[in-house]
Amino acid sequence: MRTFMDKNPEISDAFQLYTTCRNQIPYEYEFTRGGKGMRVLLMYTTGLAVLPYEGGILDQPERMMTFFESFLQGDEKAFYTRLQKKQ
Repeated sequence: MRTFMDKNPEISDAFQLYTTCRNQIPYEYEFTRGGKGMRVLLMYTTGLAVLPYEGGILDQPERMMTFFESFLQGDEKAFYTRLQKKQ
């Protein structure tokens, strides 16, 4: 069975490029579960650390940057969803 990424090579390539360009920082979260103190390390995406092509933000392909924006929103949603599950 082909996955979504197999069926959409343009999106797959853009996501692989995004993962090399994004900047992530560790976020340590402490919580109590069942009377035990626990710590979890989550990675938070702050944005892009580098751009894939030479030049500034306006020199990047518009379609690729649209994908990057969607991937960033997905990273943020996944982070906050994981954070809420820990509470």
